[in-house]
Amino acid sequence: KAQIFQTEILKYIDEFKQNSLFEKYKNQISFVATSSTPLRLSSYIHRRAKYDREQEDGSVMTQEQIQQALEEWNKSTEQQRASSIYIGVKRAPIFIAGTILLNTINNSLGVENLIASYKSAKDSIIKELLEGK
Repeated sequence: KAQIFQTEILKYIDEFKQNSLFEKYKNQISFVATSSTPLRLSSYIHRRAKYDREQEDGSVMTQEQIQQALEEWNKSTEQQRASSIYIGVKRAPIFIAGTILLNTINNSLGVENLIASYKSAKDSIIKELLEGK
C-alpha cells in the first residue's frame, strides 16, 4: 500500500516540478511543513518529554532524521502509535501515511531540512515573511 501511495504522490510532484520554476529557485527555498504530523514527528525526532506543538514550532528536522523515524514507526502497530506521547489515539491511524507523504515529497524535491510549523501559511507564515520576522 505504501508503494502505491508513494507512486501517486510522485505523479503530482513531477507535474509540479515541470509546471513551476522550482528548479530555478530550489536553492533559495525554505521548506516548511504545517499540520500535526510534522509537529509530532519533530517532537519524536528531538525526543521531547511530551508533545507540545508550540515548542515544536520552528524546529528543524533533517531528511535523514525523517527517514529514520519513518522506518522506526513503520514497524509499530496502531496501538503502539496510539499509546505514544508523540502521536496519540486520534493520529495513530494516519500518522504513517502522513509521514510517508512528507518523506516522499522531501526525497523527490531534494529537501535537506524541513521546518515544522503550527501556523498555517495563509494566516501566519506569509504574514511573518512579509513583516521580515
